[in-house]
Amino acid sequence: MTKENNKASSEELAKMSGEENILGAPRYSPPIIRLQGKQGIFQKITKDSNGETQTEDLPKTIEGTTLKFRRTLTRFVSDKGELKESYFTSEHNSSKDEITVFIRNKEGETKLTDSGNAKTMKEKHNLKMTQIVFFLMGDEVYKLNIKGSSLSALYEFRIKAKKTGKHFHELLLEIGMTKTTSPLGDYYAMDFSIKKELTGKEIEKVAERIKEVSDKLESIDSYYKENKDKEPGERTAEAITAQIKKEDEEDKPDDEINVSEIPFN
Repeated sequence: MTKENNKASSEELAKMSGEENILGAPRYSPPIIRLQGKQGIFQKITKDSNGETQTEDLPKTIEGTTLKFRRTLTRFVSDKGELKESYFTSEHNSSKDEITVFIRNKEGETKLTDSGNAKTMKEKHNLKMTQIVFFLMGDEVYKLNIKGSSLSALYEFRIKAKKTGKHFHELLLEIGMTKTTSPLGDYYAMDFSIKKELTGKEIEKVAERIKEVSDKLESIDSYYKENKDKEPGERTAEAITAQIKKEDEEDKPDDEINVSEIPFN
């Protein structure tokens, strides 16, 4: 509450009213962009008004600016080529964060299986990281999912980007793809380059979108931190599971090469 006029802000009033108790966890789900590894196609994945997944092929090169880096950890367990079970974690910022691990069987039943430090959970459950980049293309924000050999390419690129003396959000990135041959067949990985350095006015616009995305993600993280001990575990797990299930349905790995079997490291 501000001291100047002794009036509460709209957000403060909403919190005092207990509004969150009926609204549930806040959500933020921009469209997803992924690279279909076998065919070498960038895809935009959205939900229509009926909740059905819609996939749209994009050009072979996309460009945009990074707004926020997040991560999630996953593992897909197959038996004779059939997906048996999947491990997922809550979205987080770094390996130091506290996360929740979920497991879903082939029937689609999901349950909370573990929680703890991200680094510890990654090692304990043999999970692999997917880098999530909130990516500004034009005027729209997307979640760009980067994993496997594309993730290795991103790590190599960050060295080049650092040499410019600019921050990532001050650069317009161009993301294409490269074709690689492995014992499992041909596959495509993302290729990162700098198209140009942004102007001062462009950076100001990017700054506004960074704050917008950061505030939304902070509200989500804060919700779970504040309600971790207040809510029954089942309710918190149900809320997180619903979000994870929604995003996983939009980013199924079934038609992609298992990059863990490709010797790119």
